[in-house]
Amino acid sequence: RGRKSLIVNPKVLAKDGRLVASMNVSEGTPLLGVMPDMVLKDGPSGTAVDDDEVLQRLLAAAPESEDWDIRLTLRLLADSKRDPGTWRPYFGSLPVRAASPLLWNKERLVELQDPGLRRTVAERRARLDVFYRDHIANSTPALNSEYPAEGSADAFAELALVVAARALRGYGEDGGCAILAPMLDLVGPPPADEGPSCRVAFEEGEEGEDPIPVLYASRDLKPGEVLSRDCGDDCAELLLRHGVAKRALAGDSVEVLVTITNESAKPWQMKTLRQLVPELRPGRLPGDFVVPGKLRYPAEDDDRNLDGIVGDGIFRAAYLISAKDRDDFSVEEMQCGINGIFQERRKSCLETLVQLIKGCRGEFSTTAKEDQRALDKREVEGARRIAVEYRLEKKRCIEKVIALLDAAAEDATRTGGLPFAVLGTR
Repeated sequence: RGRKSLIVNPKVLAKDGRLVASMNVSEGTPLLGVMPDMVLKDGPSGTAVDDDEVLQRLLAAAPESEDWDIRLTLRLLADSKRDPGTWRPYFGSLPVRAASPLLWNKERLVELQDPGLRRTVAERRARLDVFYRDHIANSTPALNSEYPAEGSADAFAELALVVAARALRGYGEDGGCAILAPMLDLVGPPPADEGPSCRVAFEEGEEGEDPIPVLYASRDLKPGEVLSRDCGDDCAELLLRHGVAKRALAGDSVEVLVTITNESAKPWQMKTLRQLVPELRPGRLPGDFVVPGKLRYPAEDDDRNLDGIVGDGIFRAAYLISAKDRDDFSVEEMQCGINGIFQERRKSCLETLVQLIKGCRGEFSTTAKEDQRALDKREVEGARRIAVEYRLEKKRCIEKVIALLDAAAEDATRTGGLPFAVLGTR
């Protein structure tokens, strides 16, 4: 509280590495603000560290938008050497190990029952390891020899993952910058069964200065409540960055792998499928293909917005496979989406969608009931519990989407697949 760069509401206390409300707090109350001079960006800082030749060489090797975590980690290492009074204590406050699945062993990753997510984990970990090998391992001089992050690929990856979990996104004029904001970055995602208690706003600073990150109470808070925020991530990204599984809510999306078997499609359909779905990849069995895509957890009124529930690639595959022959397939009609096809084609497409998405159940080696029982009886803890919570929410989302599409298919059968405007009913 003694630093002018940090403005902390007296109703906020630090406890066990988190921030908590020490007394009743009203919705909308500002709780914490971090001045721009205390914010570390993944972009130019306007300080002497921008002239560090080693830093600039390493930053130039991480130019892609997805490399923000690497750039922010490099800047943290460089600034901790330039300004030890600020960033050395910050280093001491960081967790020793990140909770991200990128640090899990193979046994724990299998518990996710999600081949697509395991592939993402492998790709993201490889990105960090390759950067370390190619640009840091033999770097002379070191960016900052006081910290072990440059001593091994594992140490660098652990620091980068901690930084990614602490970072706030959407900073700057174009919203494309990631930052570390001491104290404020102690506010992480809420527990799986709770909503966030706070929100972060980037308030306009003085002319010529960067915005000021400010934490506000998003609802009334009681003494002892842990401050949390919506990190803006879907279920998979929240798990990858924070090692947290959250309860799926309307609007959340999950990634699935839809399998098109060699027996379910004619040769011309398989050929056309490769043209329509660029992300198509070979399946487990010869002749099979897998369509990666997303399903969005539907809201109560989403029965009229099916296109927003099913990923475009999955819909295209279902529309194509449900065609009786080439004359039954129209690129123009397909481009209208689920809500733009009617009559028999709508019914057959919806029924095919249901069957394809039901096939996603085959990814899982346990049922939702078995997962819930394991959680209720505390049969799993730590990373295993997080994995079970994650896969259970994915199953809930899949079943919710299947139920919605099933109802839409029955409705198409009842109405002949005619649009509501023609029938005059809802």
